[in-house]
Amino acid sequence: MFSHLYRISSATMEPTIRQGDWLWAERRAYCTRDPERGDLVVLALPAHPGTVFVKRVIGLPGDRVQLKQGELYLNGEPVRHDWIESAIHSSESGEASQSARFMETLPNETRYAVDVADPEAPLENTEAITVPAGQYFVLGDNRDHSLDSRTASEFGLVPRASIADRPTLVLWSADKNRIGLRLGVRP
Repeated sequence: MFSHLYRISSATMEPTIRQGDWLWAERRAYCTRDPERGDLVVLALPAHPGTVFVKRVIGLPGDRVQLKQGELYLNGEPVRHDWIESAIHSSESGEASQSARFMETLPNETRYAVDVADPEAPLENTEAITVPAGQYFVLGDNRDHSLDSRTASEFGLVPRASIADRPTLVLWSADKNRIGLRLGVRP
């Protein structure tokens, strides 16, 4: 197995992957198998040359994906969405903001935490999108702060050929308790 290291420079995958984490990824993992719902993937898009993204696969070819009030729907059915906690944060300017953390459980039983700050935001309320053949719908776990398949003009659906590596392990983190954390690896 070949591997590659990636340093995460944004918070789009929090709480699963934190800004500043170093990830160990299985190189070319998706050359021999297709991504499944819930898989973390490393991808590069022609529209963003030189930028590498880590996202979560949500919709497979043929799936219909929609968000309503921050809740994910697959093929017309709501994905299990269990509340974990809510918090109020103050910015440096003193402005308060609220966020909530939920555990989503996909139909294949893949579970992961997501953060949603504003369920009324446009990205938390989308039209239903049917994923065409050869493409995937991906989301960041930090839903209000992620450039992903919900923004068609800036990111959009991901062609199969753009998906390459599979993050498997947090190799280094500012939070020493996260070092060695396995990232949802399936055999």
